[in-house]
Amino acid sequence: MKNYYRQFITLLQERPGFAMPGKEAAGRIVIEAKGGEAKAAVYIQDISPQHTYKLALISRRDSGNLGVVLGSILAGERGRYEGKFEFDGGNIGGSAMTCDQIDGVVVLVNDADSKEPIGTLAGYKAAPFSWRIGLSFDSEPIAEVKTLQTPYFAEEVPASVYNFTPPEPPFVPTKTDDLAPLFHNHTAVEVFVGDTSPVKWIALALHDVKDLGQTGAKIYDNHHAHAAYEEYRHILLGQANVEGQSTYILGIPDVYKINIEANDASPLKDFDTFKLCRPNNQKDGAPGYWLKILN
Repeated sequence: MKNYYRQFITLLQERPGFAMPGKEAAGRIVIEAKGGEAKAAVYIQDISPQHTYKLALISRRDSGNLGVVLGSILAGERGRYEGKFEFDGGNIGGSAMTCDQIDGVVVLVNDADSKEPIGTLAGYKAAPFSWRIGLSFDSEPIAEVKTLQTPYFAEEVPASVYNFTPPEPPFVPTKTDDLAPLFHNHTAVEVFVGDTSPVKWIALALHDVKDLGQTGAKIYDNHHAHAAYEEYRHILLGQANVEGQSTYILGIPDVYKINIEANDASPLKDFDTFKLCRPNNQKDGAPGYWLKILN
């Protein structure tokens, strides 16, 4: 495994019945490793607190998928969970799995009576795969470092004002290319299911863009970016290359709301569109991102 590793994975609802009423469960995990020390920061929203869960890392193998249970997921009464796990990045849970061998992450229901694993949420480093095939676990659960409960960030503000058409070619080049180095130092992430647009997405912390020229300063000064980062612990940056010129797109995580209006507190007035992580899933609480082309 390389000396520094960072991977962002979006977790989307795989099976209904384990979400808050009228909602869709979703989450994100950031895995970081430096040397032999690794940690996984996990954020989940709108998962039913009526069940207990466990978080598993999945490595895709020819002989059958290998799973490592990081530990338990216990949601608060509002269906939210925030926790962190620390482990040996070169030998996760004694399984010999390394961080760069993690191909998927699954939130499993703790159900001793089930004959097969029940996955409520799943996310993948690249293309989705059948994680259940030949799945075996050969490790001990890893101790959780801490769990924090954060307030729910949502404004009950009418669906008709959403624009569900994401930015499409032809892209207008961004005036500055100060953001280009970020795409050499961060791994691309897959957050939009079935997306075929020529945009490479990376997940960032706000401090990553603070000193990157005028465009980075604009992102850092955006109050919606700060509010979203406090809630979801990341923002997205997209890069589209057309004929040697780059266009950059800011993505701010949020959930779709049935009732929303354009006012000073709403992202509607500052962003170009809202794009769902799962297309055609226009239901209250579905995860997505506000997008804005950076000029």
